[in-house]
Amino acid sequence: MRVVRVLLVLVVLLALGAGGAWVFVKRSFDTPKDPSGAAEKVVFEVEKGASATQVGLQLEQAGLIDDARMWRLFLKVNPGRGAKAGKHEVSAAMTMGQLRDALAENPISEDVPLTMVEGGAWSTPTPPSPRRG
Repeated sequence: MRVVRVLLVLVVLLALGAGGAWVFVKRSFDTPKDPSGAAEKVVFEVEKGASATQVGLQLEQAGLIDDARMWRLFLKVNPGRGAKAGKHEVSAAMTMGQLRDALAENPISEDVPLTMVEGGAWSTPTPPSPRRG
């Protein structure tokens, strides 16, 4: 009977430990680094060919997440589209899910806008005629 009690206590303690670990992990996934929401948006660049680990380290160095290891764990638990290479607008007020979605969107365009006037004619300049004199 004593062995059953010890096993029961161990099972309960193990369940409590696992539950506490899950709450800790879930909270770190759902809480932004700056929960006040006052963080300014910054331009974050994902290098071409960067792995999820490299992106996580860059996010941590930029101060957008607390721990790159939690980023990798988040991506394993919540798979989605991968980060697209290029510049993205992100903020420390974003959760990991919002960061993942923002980095999966099309990057900020670096194209310069060009306005074409309707009805304009394309012409080639004619060379000046030689002077006779």
